Amino acid sequence: APRFVAHAALLGALALLGGFALGSSERAPPRVSAASVRSPSAGAEAEMDDGLYSRQLLTIGRDAQLRVSQSRVLVTGLRGTGVEVAKNLILAGVRAVTLHDDAPVGWADLAANYCLEEAHVGKPRAACVRHALASLNPEHVEVDVHHGALTAAQLAAANVTVLVAADLDHAEEVRLNALCRLAGVRFVGACGRGVFGRIFCDFGRGDDDEFVVEDTDGEPAREVHIQELRVDGTVELAEASGPHGLARGDFVTFSNVEGLEVR
Repeated sequence: APRFVAHAALLGALALLGGFALGSSERAPPRVSAASVRSPSAGAEAEMDDGLYSRQLLTIGRDAQLRVSQSRVLVTGLRGTGVEVAKNLILAGVRAVTLHDDAPVGWADLAANYCLEEAHVGKPRAACVRHALASLNPEHVEVDVHHGALTAAQLAAANVTVLVAADLDHAEEVRLNALCRLAGVRFVGACGRGVFGRIFCDFGRGDDDEFVVEDTDGEPAREVHIQELRVDGTVELAEASGPHGLARGDFVTFSNVEGLEVR
């Protein structure tokens, strides 16, 4: 549970900040429709597979998904929580994921990190998990490994959008959070302890124009069925829809309207 909570917090941050739980990370059955977007890897026009990211498009919307696809995330700490976050980010279609963990793989890691095997014991964690993670979404997401200590200059040079510190000690989280402040990088600290988890998010000072929350209440958009849409603007809902729950100022989108001229 803590791993998925960390994943949810991170994807929410990416979508809101414009660099990303979306329920399950499983792939939905492919569909034919697609939309033209900027390619995360080549910077040219490409096709975003609506079937590949259908669940995310329905959950966070196309604009937020485009922001996610432009985000670069560095995940440091690749134990159970870190590898789960990295996996879900890659499946979610961020532009790039950088893995950082030079600690040697121990026997205990094999019980929590499903990307590791016995042959990896004694080798750096990040290098060992890269191949398995990169194979999850190779056409859309760049997966690299960073070796050595992290510095503010390195974060800025790599154009990192969000840094995720997973299962690190408190002192190291504080140090990395300070580096992110210097480099203008969003910080998410996540820690899983059995059935319990902890998350700390730092999206910046809050005194600039970059952090804008457009969602008024965090609730998913509600869909109701319309019985009749009259020319004078009166809208009659189908009985099965129940109360619409709308308030003054709410944004409403009409779809599949037939028999009425749109002006």
